[in-house]
Amino acid sequence: MSKVKVGDKVSVKTVAYPDKAFFGTIKKIGTMLDPQSRVIRVRTELDNSDGLLKPEMFANSYHHFSNKWRSARRIGKSPGTRE
Repeated sequence: MSKVKVGDKVSVKTVAYPDKAFFGTIKKIGTMLDPQSRVIRVRTELDNSDGLLKPEMFANSYHHFSNKWRSARRIGKSPGTRE
């Protein structure tokens, strides 16, 4: 997590729209690591101007660092944000 920073770029692809990428930035990084799942919540703000993103949609997100895109998990409880 030391490479992930507020303001970093993210890209999200959903199961519902596999050919469309949604772009945004990291707005907040959680401080607690879940010891069982080894997950830290990261909140992102995504461009959802077309209204396609819905709460709890399954998606893959990609974080850009070190000139590479790395994978993460799911859309959060509010469309346009990701946890």
